[in-house]
Amino acid sequence: MTRPVTDPAPVDLATVMRRIELVSRSWPGERIDPAGCLRGVRLEGTQPPIFWTFNTAAELPALAAHMPAGQPIIGSRSLNEIVDKPTRESTRLVADVAQIYARHLLERFGTGPCIVGGNCQSAEVAWHIALHLIAAGADLRGFITLDAGWQLPLPVPVRMIFGRTSRFNPLIRGDAAAMERRHANWRALFPAYELRIIAGNHGEYFRPEHIGALATAILAPLPKTGWRPRASAQQCWGVRTGNGGWTLTLPVRQVPPGTSAVVLAPLLGRQGALPLARPDLFDVASLPERRGRYWHVRLTALAEPGPWQIAPVLCAEGIGPLNWPQGAQVLDLPAVTPTQTEPANRKGWRERFRALWNRLSGRNAGFADLGRRSRHATLEHQDFREIQFREDR
Repeated sequence: MTRPVTDPAPVDLATVMRRIELVSRSWPGERIDPAGCLRGVRLEGTQPPIFWTFNTAAELPALAAHMPAGQPIIGSRSLNEIVDKPTRESTRLVADVAQIYARHLLERFGTGPCIVGGNCQSAEVAWHIALHLIAAGADLRGFITLDAGWQLPLPVPVRMIFGRTSRFNPLIRGDAAAMERRHANWRALFPAYELRIIAGNHGEYFRPEHIGALATAILAPLPKTGWRPRASAQQCWGVRTGNGGWTLTLPVRQVPPGTSAVVLAPLLGRQGALPLARPDLFDVASLPERRGRYWHVRLTALAEPGPWQIAPVLCAEGIGPLNWPQGAQVLDLPAVTPTQTEPANRKGWRERFRALWNRLSGRNAGFADLGRRSRHATLEHQDFREIQFREDR
């Protein structure tokens, strides 16, 4: 059954789950949850289960048929053709559905070894599932995406699979310099990563001529990592409003020797939706500044209306995330008014940070537009104990 591509009225979570239940009725395998929104195939297998989010009904049976006998695979459904794109982007529905999926997966499989992944827009749902599994203490061995632009920080090895002729394939988009910037970005976002190129174009991978190559790419050993950050207690994260922006205080429990070039990878949400991959919206007033065991980062206010929330993650090139918040919690950013002028003594920071961020994120554009959307501001520092007191009271 195909749902309309537009919704005439707001859609609540219960309606979305009923729609998912209807489209999942034809899926093979055992019900993992009472409604049958998650289905498990080859559950008797002894390998770590693969939790994969799909976009259509034909994808799970196609992939399951090419998995070895000992490999369990559990399928869930994205919100493709369940709700329209504007609804997905302006509500919490993606995150809320993923939380339901993660709860049922934890109830059935516990916190044992597992792999999480998704194709195309399903990777967004899978990323949220991964957050909840990590927060629950699950042994997440890796995260795998297929033709996905959803590349946000994760403290686990990541494999990105692309089709050889797909428009999403980064190897055929841009020049060598642009590709190196992408690699620098991935080195900052993940403790280990790899790219795999398979035959086919976008939307063709579950066809008989390509599904074998896809299964092989998913099952290949994941890259090794020697660094895994420990979760930081949420009450130790702080945010304070200043003159036209915010100051964040982020803890780093352990820092590898020689760590430098730390970059903030903000995960944003607006209108209750979190997170959206919109780091381009923030004009970062300064590079992260180390103060003992904590980092201070100053962000300028946005001209676009809020409310805004942030789940900040400090990352280092070649290492990945240096800290990780417990759970999928975020910090609320109180409303502030952007300032209209840039202090003369801070002008050099903007240009230097733009160059650094463009190098790490693979972006050539985006910062040129920041002047129209936000304004630079001088922000005050806040002692960490005062921030913690504000949060705990």
